[in-house]
Amino acid sequence: MITEEGLQDIVRKIRESYPAKRILVFGSQARGDTHQHSDLNLCVIAAQGEGQPLQEWPSKSWFYRGADLIDKIGSAEVAVAPYVFTEGEFEALRNSGHPLVGRILEEGRVLYEQ
Repeated sequence: MITEEGLQDIVRKIRESYPAKRILVFGSQARGDTHQHSDLNLCVIAAQGEGQPLQEWPSKSWFYRGADLIDKIGSAEVAVAPYVFTEGEFEALRNSGHPLVGRILEEGRVLYEQ
């Protein structure tokens, strides 16, 4: 389990790397049932066109942006599993009933919101 201080350090690093509008934690950390092998599931919803335009992001795919963000976060108390969406992508996936987005909305806890 990650400390609140460690969690806030990760949030700070994310905000330095992406134009985050909202950062949520979901999964075992949000539910409170972590164990020694738990990772940290994060959802980053970024504003497209603010700061760094989407076409300049390392990948235009929300799935692969997470891998880039792991590099930017660096070492943490636990393994970090981030998913980085633009606001439009997140809404489109929510409207289509995507199971990952449904899980984020169901159990997610907001860590940062602009």
